[in-house]
Amino acid sequence: MVKSNQESEQKNLIALLQRQNISLESKCEKLQTHLKTLEIRIRDLMGTVEAKIKLINDREDAKLKQEAEYESKLSECQAQISILSQEKEHLRHKVIRLNLNAKGEGGNTIDNMIKRISRETSNLQTEFEHLSNRHDTLIAENQVLLKKLTEREKFADFMEKEVTRRTEEYISMTNTFEEFIAGRAKQSRKERAKKLPKLDNGTENSRPSEYAASMPEKPRSATADFSTEKKQELERGKLYLKKFKTLSRAFATGNFRILPSGQINQTSSIIDAVPGPWQKTALYSKMEDANLAMAKLYKEPVKTARDPSSKPTVYSSISEGNCDVYQTFREKNFKLILSIKPPTTKVYTDGKQVDIAFIKQVKAQVFDSKFDINKQVLVGKSIPKN
Repeated sequence: MVKSNQESEQKNLIALLQRQNISLESKCEKLQTHLKTLEIRIRDLMGTVEAKIKLINDREDAKLKQEAEYESKLSECQAQISILSQEKEHLRHKVIRLNLNAKGEGGNTIDNMIKRISRETSNLQTEFEHLSNRHDTLIAENQVLLKKLTEREKFADFMEKEVTRRTEEYISMTNTFEEFIAGRAKQSRKERAKKLPKLDNGTENSRPSEYAASMPEKPRSATADFSTEKKQELERGKLYLKKFKTLSRAFATGNFRILPSGQINQTSSIIDAVPGPWQKTALYSKMEDANLAMAKLYKEPVKTARDPSSKPTVYSSISEGNCDVYQTFREKNFKLILSIKPPTTKVYTDGKQVDIAFIKQVKAQVFDSKFDINKQVLVGKSIPKN
């Protein structure tokens, strides 16, 4: 039993080994066939590699040949470049020499010296012409500036004379107006003194006799002539004040266009119709505009013979009460400052107070002008005139 089991086991083992041997032999055959195919493939690849190596070697040989050719060509080009550079330097020196010879600086030969002298002479001639032209230009500018300076000096003299003339006329006008107002007030007082006793004949004095003076009382019955004369006198005074104000404004601003000729003629005829010492030739009947006077810079106005006792026919009024009028006349840096401070006087007429403003004091500050050429300004010095 044991023996049979051993024999069966040995048979099974032998069968198994045989089957394994058969499978291994089949595998060996397969590997041998695969090895043969690999050897064939390796031989093919080796042939391809050898062909490529040969091709690469051929290409390298061609490149080496080309490099050798290029090196030879490069050496030839460098040789040509060196030759051309030498020729260039030679030509450069030759051109420089020819240029120097053309300018006359190549040497101290007669031709070169003549060329240098002629060139310097032409340069000097050109410079001399430029300087002469500049000199002529400066002379012309100097003449123009001298002419302008002369014109400005004449203008300054004219303005000084014009300021002096206007100041004198203004002072004369104010003095005349003061005299006129004083005369009118004096005349009105005299007329009133003459008429008051006539009006008080039928009345009794209600004041004690020991009083030295008394205010005149309003009459019980005023005549039509007295009231008419009083109204005319007041109208004339207002007319004089209005004209004086207009003329003062025209004098202060330098614009005499505000005085229309029709108004002047009309008022002059009215004033001339009034009897009195003021019927003289008008001082300001023919006044030119300040702009027209400025245009005549170099023609000094002819001074007409003036009557010291003459009175102006054109007046202007100042508002009732104390007033300060400060007007600045500026024209081409010249200044005329007029300061007018008239007090108020009170005239008693028939128990009523009538305020009449008139000029009592005139102060003029005239700037003594000196023309500065460098700064082109006017340096003023204040000179008060009483």
